Amino acid sequence: MKKLILSLSLLLPLALSATADEYPYITFETLEGAKSSVPVTSDLQFSFANNTLTIASQTFALDNLSMMYFSTTEQSVATSIHTVKQITENASDIYTLDGRKIIASQMQKGETYIVKSNNGTNKLIVK
Repeated sequence: MKKLILSLSLLLPLALSATADEYPYITFETLEGAKSSVPVTSDLQFSFANNTLTIASQTFALDNLSMMYFSTTEQSVATSIHTVKQITENASDIYTLDGRKIIASQMQKGETYIVKSNNGTNKLIVK
């Protein structure tokens, strides 16, 4: 049922394309509050398969979406929260904000670090 409602809500704005011209982005918000925007183009396509929505190069789990809306600005809110162990296990380098390279055992509560790994670079605040 949720898939049907979401499908209809996605198709309705396409029928009202005259008003959508004012909004260059379509933004998706997850239940955790993460936001991700996709530029609206004339060839933008939505596809649904296996309880997921794919739009442009982004994929969303339908049961994790809380809302979708058009916006005038690109919105992105990162809410990916992992434990220190999850991030530091695959870390190739850990740096303090002043640029000193350290090892995971030197990390202290309340400090912010830049952690490089195979999955990219993350900013980490130890709590």
